[in-house]
Amino acid sequence: MNWRYIPLTKLDPHTEMALEEVLMDWVSENGAPLLRFWSWKEKAVTIGRSQKIENEVDLEFCRSSNIKVIRRPSGGGAMYHAPEDEIVYSVIAPRTLFPADITSIYRNICSELVEALRKMGIKAAFTPPNSVTVSNKKVSGSAQKISSECIVQHGTVLYTPDEEEMFSVLKKNTSDDRYISSNISSVAGVKRFKDFSFSKFFERIENSFLKNREYFTQELSETELEKAQRLVKEKYEKEVWNLDP
Repeated sequence: MNWRYIPLTKLDPHTEMALEEVLMDWVSENGAPLLRFWSWKEKAVTIGRSQKIENEVDLEFCRSSNIKVIRRPSGGGAMYHAPEDEIVYSVIAPRTLFPADITSIYRNICSELVEALRKMGIKAAFTPPNSVTVSNKKVSGSAQKISSECIVQHGTVLYTPDEEEMFSVLKKNTSDDRYISSNISSVAGVKRFKDFSFSKFFERIENSFLKNREYFTQELSETELEKAQRLVKEKYEKEVWNLDP
């Protein structure tokens, strides 16, 4: 199947998140899968769709440090993001393209990251349900949203995370309420294990995802960006979406 490939973008956090929803619509309308990579223009924290924000994030620290807090449409735990700290990948595809089992989807897609890291000389492994680890350190975490027509899996691949700021932003949460709790495990960037430049790091990740796919390159259209901007104003900037599960 021919994939649409959207090369690396670096937009504001609200727009990047809104684009995930816009591109889900594109996949549903066209019946074709899509792959894209993105980075962060500003610092942000994303939280899972069903998380209780006060359990996960130090909002006062975020406000004083100008760190945006945005709720994802997908599940998973809270995550801190910053420019040049990581690459984010998104796989958006018709449901029929992947197994029905959620963990199998994670394993299928994360195996491409594992392969890329191993080719860099880094002994990575898939750690269920949704992580890639190196020497028991988490270097990538992923989240999913599944609709009636398509699946979204997106995830971070850490390069040089600011662990001190990350753990200032994210709260250690051991609650057993009905909300999904973040597991703030030990993390590391891949540069700790191999001294690659950011551009080389991204090139290896990109090549691993593209090498076994037939694809055409198509940048984001003006229409898609306009739809994303409308969604930002209507949803992703609003406290009713970001602060309430």
